[in-house]
Amino acid sequence: MPVARLTGHKIVSGTQTVSTVNAATAVKAFTLQSDQNYVVRWYPPVYTHPRRAVIGEYMDFSQRAHGYYEFQWTFTYWTFGQLAYWRSQFLAGGAESAAVTVLTYDEGNTAMYLTCTLLNPHEGSGLSQQQVGGYEVVTLTFKKGVVIT
Repeated sequence: MPVARLTGHKIVSGTQTVSTVNAATAVKAFTLQSDQNYVVRWYPPVYTHPRRAVIGEYMDFSQRAHGYYEFQWTFTYWTFGQLAYWRSQFLAGGAESAAVTVLTYDEGNTAMYLTCTLLNPHEGSGLSQQQVGGYEVVTLTFKKGVVIT
């Protein structure tokens, strides 16, 4: 398993195997859009570590996590072209959610491959207010994550 984010965050459309999540699917390797310039590139996200969706507390006050994984990737500034590209690649046809396979990292910086559901970001829910030429903050939410090996 890769460690310490050396391989970057990766994503591929659909429920795939680990072998299909390769260098070509890295976020920073995505095609530059016509409205991007030398400053605005595809940068790796700031992210939350995948966590189990349910934390149970028991009679002895211990806690245990179970259920699917949930996490977010947050990007600082995307142009309208970047958002359109993202949606065309992973949320085709205006879908509100879609299955994806991702490489992200846990709290120990160890790679985690997950199949999960990507939610379509909208203003007020994943997209900050529009700025000149794009959005200042784009937060992508992933739910129903299952670890694959």
